[in-house]
Amino acid sequence: MSTSGGWATPGQEQPGSSTTPAHGPTGPAPAGPPPAWQGRPPHTSSAGGPPPGGQGLAPHTPPAVGPPPGWQGRPVYQPGVIPFRPLSLGDLYSAAFAIIRGNPASTVGVALILSLIALIPTTPLGVWFTQQSTTDLFDPTVTPDAGSGADFVLMMSGQLVPTMAASFAILALAAFIAYVTGQAVLGRKVKLPETWRGTRSHVLRVLGASLLIGMILLVVTAVLLAPGVAAIIIGAGQDGSSLVAIGLVLVLVLGLLLVAAYLFIWTRLGFVGPAIVLEQQSVVGALRRSWQLTRVRGGFWRILGIRILTMLLVWIVAQILSTPLAFVGMGVMVLTGLNPETLMVMQVIITSITTLIVSSLTTPVSATVDTLLYVDQRIRNEALDVQLMQAADGQAALPWLPATDLLGADRS
Repeated sequence: MSTSGGWATPGQEQPGSSTTPAHGPTGPAPAGPPPAWQGRPPHTSSAGGPPPGGQGLAPHTPPAVGPPPGWQGRPVYQPGVIPFRPLSLGDLYSAAFAIIRGNPASTVGVALILSLIALIPTTPLGVWFTQQSTTDLFDPTVTPDAGSGADFVLMMSGQLVPTMAASFAILALAAFIAYVTGQAVLGRKVKLPETWRGTRSHVLRVLGASLLIGMILLVVTAVLLAPGVAAIIIGAGQDGSSLVAIGLVLVLVLGLLLVAAYLFIWTRLGFVGPAIVLEQQSVVGALRRSWQLTRVRGGFWRILGIRILTMLLVWIVAQILSTPLAFVGMGVMVLTGLNPETLMVMQVIITSITTLIVSSLTTPVSATVDTLLYVDQRIRNEALDVQLMQAADGQAALPWLPATDLLGADRS
């Protein structure tokens, strides 16, 4: 069996000829892999190091992985965590876990540090909010009054303040994860100090971009829900039940549209962090770059599906981790017979501890998958794999800067 372009399996004949060998002197030259990639690892210079253009790639090449459909007869090179070809779902997830296992300090460790930075000051603030409650919300003999609603808001604020602060701090994790993932694609592991040096100049821009995206979502929410909410308020003020019913229908319908808008914006702006860190983009440039890479006809639905699947898997793992912790904490509080005021304070502390553990273990996974999706989109749309192979052969520059302080095992 032969393939188009002159390729033929060794030992078989070319199509249309019964006597001439496929690679005989009179046969056409086979259209094989590029001359610089005849099944061998990248060149090394006379000094034993990598060539000038490929200095960011690992100095060794592991055995080639099995080629996907459509790549028969061509070697697949994998100096890092991914092969230089379009990535499958299995490639994305296996590479994500390989990055976290290979760089625990720069992934899980950074997530833990960022969560601690956010939770240490905000947990006492949450406790203070909880202690401002004056009504015993757990006492069924107390008649609810106007103050009960305010007390309930204070109690919920005490629970939410640490969680929201940790969520905001985790936004900065996208910058660190993007840097670590970019180095892992080049076949390198980095220490925590190098991760900080390579990322610190981008953290503020990543946070600024995250705030800008949040403002965009807030405006979209206000625009879509305003008609329904206005109808409900006006109808309630005028005792118009029909207008209230219309407002409720509008809120329901426009709420579904809002979910679709959220998913669309969430997907189109999902590569802002990697664009800032790996391409040195500004905030506006990163928004534009992410929008370009996630075109509807250029992989939008695939990116949306993989991100939703990843979010679902991370949520399941988060529930598996948080539910036992919550039950243990509640059990301890009940068995020790704490009074209601102390009980609410302990709930805030337990919520903070649970957030710290769960976010440190789950957020690096989703952030790593997002960066790998960014790399995959550039491979599919911009031939990034060809640029990486040419860089390994000294014929092109690297797509992003290599690390300067590697782990001892990776130094050549």
